[in-house]
Amino acid sequence: MCHATPIFAGNCLCAAVVLLAFQVWTVCGQPVVRNNLNGTFDIWAAGSDPRGLPPYHPQVTMYFCGAATMEMELDCNVIRSQNAPIDYMLRAGMAVPPNPAAAVVDGAPRNSLPVNVNWFNWPPIHFTGNQVDAGAQTFIYGLVHGLNTYNGLTYMNPSYRPGMGTSLDDIAVGLNLMDSPGNGAGPHNYVAYNVVPPALDLATRLRYQDWANRTMVAGLRQLGIPAAAMVQSGAHWICVIGVQTNQDPGNPVVNPGYKIYGFWIRDPATGYLAANPMFDKHNKRIWGLGALKFLSTKINPRRFLAAQTEEDFWEFQFDPASGPLFPLFGFGFGFKFEVEPIGPIALDTGNNGQYNSIPDPSPILTNAPLSAAQALVIASNTVAGESFLAQDQGFTNGTWDVANAMIVQHPTDGTNEGDWFIPYEGAGGTNQVLGYAMVDMETGDVDEIVWMNPDDTVPSMTLADSEAAVYDESNGIGLGDNMEEPQLTISATRTNSVVLSWTDPSVGTNAFAFSLQQTLSLSSTNWMTLTNKPNNVGGVNQIELPVSGVSSFFRLVNPLSGP
Repeated sequence: MCHATPIFAGNCLCAAVVLLAFQVWTVCGQPVVRNNLNGTFDIWAAGSDPRGLPPYHPQVTMYFCGAATMEMELDCNVIRSQNAPIDYMLRAGMAVPPNPAAAVVDGAPRNSLPVNVNWFNWPPIHFTGNQVDAGAQTFIYGLVHGLNTYNGLTYMNPSYRPGMGTSLDDIAVGLNLMDSPGNGAGPHNYVAYNVVPPALDLATRLRYQDWANRTMVAGLRQLGIPAAAMVQSGAHWICVIGVQTNQDPGNPVVNPGYKIYGFWIRDPATGYLAANPMFDKHNKRIWGLGALKFLSTKINPRRFLAAQTEEDFWEFQFDPASGPLFPLFGFGFGFKFEVEPIGPIALDTGNNGQYNSIPDPSPILTNAPLSAAQALVIASNTVAGESFLAQDQGFTNGTWDVANAMIVQHPTDGTNEGDWFIPYEGAGGTNQVLGYAMVDMETGDVDEIVWMNPDDTVPSMTLADSEAAVYDESNGIGLGDNMEEPQLTISATRTNSVVLSWTDPSVGTNAFAFSLQQTLSLSSTNWMTLTNKPNNVGGVNQIELPVSGVSSFFRLVNPLSGP
């Protein structure tokens, strides 16, 4: 089955421009469904962790986010019950109980920085016969970087060689190599999507992102298999393990006008950063999005219009990524994700755009802005009304700490806009934060929930680290480990101009120090370096450019490797 032979077979599988898959028959699975008191439904992929969810796997190196996301997607009941070799690998060779610690399966996270000898400091792979029983994440990464084989096949995108991040096609091809009849492996069918909006205006971006959201929900609802989403403008991969919606999963007739209220995600970076305290920015540790987190899709209309972009918490992360140049797979500025869809692999466009799953904008409360005490009531009632959260260890035997609540704002928020951050603490007080909620000051929406259990990879955080985590998230600071060059985003402002943004090289371990160049014609070689220094906003470089009648083209240049 699996071999650690260093074989490069870059063209052994074919990539399409928009979708990449082995088109085979899919075996159906069953998701976990929980009914909430407010009439919504949580649909989860089922797994073997104590909560009944897919176990958490932190990435074991700085740039293994894609491999860790693939591993969490495979580590669900639907796949493991139908794929004995994968079950063997994720159960560490059957020598331990069904839910071994991630360190048993993958090895402990290791320091790996791009400028020193630890760059290839990976946990070793161990085989029993031809079966992997340790170093699973290293094996998965090597499989899609031309180093390992599965049933004699390997894969590598030439733009993402060993020691770099994991591309969109890597995700889908790797999963198909390990769990598709196309490679004699398993019964499932994985598809990579790059949903490229034909225009960058707000309405078009929202419509195309809604199609991406709906497609991920369709896979979760029908199969109970997680999805992979590229976030932070292409800098990172996360695993989407659940969704909250008003669509009754028990009803065989799907209401095409159903709404999506948020996604439940696992960020593989959080466990890695917990084990590597050297990652900091502005004297604050970077923590990632959380090992288990809810990100809301509800919209505050004031914050939404001020930002002129997707200013709810899910869209703030799941935004378009630049991707490589044509003709490489995944090219173009689009929403990049992977899902195991049942049946046809076309996007769920809501009957060709007739329906969308975006919630109606939330009303501004008459008593806005809320006080911390009022936000606390909303947070505690929301947790009590969530059938899953109300019974979870993370939100039992602790107390909400309203005295240490604080207001967290996005850079575009105005006066009295933002979210109340309210920590939930165990017996250790501010040294043992077990979870927290983010409550919109104007609408009362719970935009975000994070929680931890004593046996989790990250069992708790300090108050200072929790505050740093929400600060980083709201200001776009992340690990930046996937290195989707150039990580450039474009957004319109309310004036007659556009803003170009890219991650500051000092954030996390981003090794690329880009400079901005401009030309008036793509046929010209006369690229001029702009002398106006970018502004640094929360770890993101930004340059505002006026829109004129003259065509202008811009590029970011890495002095180490060229444009």
